[in-house]
Amino acid sequence: MSDREGPRRPPGSGRRELADELARLAARPEVARALRLAQIQGLLGTPAVPLRAATPHTEGQPPASGEPAAISIWRPRREGGEIVFERPEPLPLGDHYAARRRFSGRPATGVRRLCFLGESVAAGYLLAPGLTPAQVLEAHLGHASDRPWEVIDLARTNETLPGLVETLRSVEQLAPEIIVVFAGNNFGLLETPALSPFSPSVEARQAYALALRDDGLAGPVKEARRRLGRLMENALAEVAALADAMGARVVWIVPE
Repeated sequence: MSDREGPRRPPGSGRRELADELARLAARPEVARALRLAQIQGLLGTPAVPLRAATPHTEGQPPASGEPAAISIWRPRREGGEIVFERPEPLPLGDHYAARRRFSGRPATGVRRLCFLGESVAAGYLLAPGLTPAQVLEAHLGHASDRPWEVIDLARTNETLPGLVETLRSVEQLAPEIIVVFAGNNFGLLETPALSPFSPSVEARQAYALALRDDGLAGPVKEARRRLGRLMENALAEVAALADAMGARVVWIVPE
């Protein structure tokens, strides 16, 4: 070996071996969650989620922030010194989102606020806008509590994990006490579309072929399950960190 080549690394210390070991450790749920939380807090470099400075939740007072940002398709605008969020007029046959045209950034005095996110079942697919889970939940909370509740319906059909987390990032502006996520039914279909021999991506088709070669027909299924598990771990860690930053409780409901 010439001096130019430098000292050899000890066996098992190459980047590939280190990466494999890290991947094996990160496959454990508790390790993946710890790594994700460390990334969100910026301990591993650039934070994965650009969190605004968190302040303790004060009922009726949105957390301190800069200029208001859109919440899904609801765009902010100032009206009489207050911030309201308004969506475009729904299409004649409806669209993927709740039909409610507008809601205020600040909860009304004495009203408790809950933000409701999710996919088709949460949006009341085929029954909306006449009847939605958010409407039913608001009615039940009103009967069960001595104070009124407002349920902000942010569910949409064909929701994905990245889309759900992106919406949740902006929910801080609404100062919710509780966040309900009603989702999970679509993730097996929508979160692994690239794992297919028909994917337009050459890299995706190669990954499918490798999984098929290594484990037969069960290979792509195992790989899809692994990818979905990793996506879910990351999303749950992110949701937990975001909710903690805004001082809200989270309830996640998985449809059958």
